[in-house]
Amino acid sequence: MKQPLLEAKKIYNLFLGFIAYNYKIKKSINSHTTLLIETTNNCNLKCAICPRRVMKRAVNNMDHNLFKKIIAETKPYTRFIWLHGMGEPLMDPLLEQRIVHCKKNNIKAGISTNAALLTKKRSEALIKAGLDRIILCLDGVKKETYEKIRVNAEFEKTVANIKNFLELKKTLKSDIYVMLQIIYTDETKKEISKFKETWNDYPINEIVIKKFNTWGDQTEGIKELSKPELYYPASNIKKRPACYYLWHSFVILSDGRVVPCCRDYDAKIVLGDLNNQSLEEIWNSKILKKIREDQINGKFNNGLCNNCLEYPPIKPTKLILSINNIKRGIRHLKRGSVG
Repeated sequence: MKQPLLEAKKIYNLFLGFIAYNYKIKKSINSHTTLLIETTNNCNLKCAICPRRVMKRAVNNMDHNLFKKIIAETKPYTRFIWLHGMGEPLMDPLLEQRIVHCKKNNIKAGISTNAALLTKKRSEALIKAGLDRIILCLDGVKKETYEKIRVNAEFEKTVANIKNFLELKKTLKSDIYVMLQIIYTDETKKEISKFKETWNDYPINEIVIKKFNTWGDQTEGIKELSKPELYYPASNIKKRPACYYLWHSFVILSDGRVVPCCRDYDAKIVLGDLNNQSLEEIWNSKILKKIREDQINGKFNNGLCNNCLEYPPIKPTKLILSINNIKRGIRHLKRGSVG
């Protein structure tokens, strides 16, 4: 299929996703529009804000043949893929190869990294591989704040890595979209203004103040690191809608199993296994259709979604061309996001 036709098919698929969600169709008439592929669930840090410390799944890197199978199947539908999950993507020795493979198949790729391993050599390799988007996570302006959250990381080293990456971006004349992120916690909220001021003059496309992630309140001790006013906007919704993500995306774990959401860090709800199934089989599997149907009917008690506050604050409306839907569609096309 020629590239313009393929792009048109992907955009049409996104439009069908809006229809399926807004008209509450449990057997989605579209296919997935975005994927998050966990190419590794190995990590170099033990962050206080992350439930990975209690994760029971085996640690491994995704088999590259499985990765190529996924890309071949998702190519007709997906414009953007995030290559990270419950691990640090720079722990994946094949990361640059995977980025190149995405680009060869006309799929944009992005990662979120703690930047502790972002050496000059790795930075150059990522940029030359064609990485489209990178989220650099730096949770603090002060050493003590940062290292209390990002356990086992060194503040000065991470800052130097980020500055070197930004310098390389200029030197190599790269158009990679750089997001510098700080998570909103009780510890960081006093440093937000200083954070913006400190990094304002660097070649950063977007400074992100990320709402605090409770991880669906599944892990003891995480939710208490912040206050409700700093949580995701969904916590302010009176009547909970069906989760928009269920009609647009899912997450592929490093062993090939598929789960509905990135908050399912320990694979509580396994939708299928790509080692012996296709993406399309899983997208409209009985279990995923049942989850959609339950949420349409206001039932969220499945062991994962029970106490979730991270679902997108989007309510179904039959006005497909509403201002909010148009804005969401533009954002999705630009950033590869589902929210």
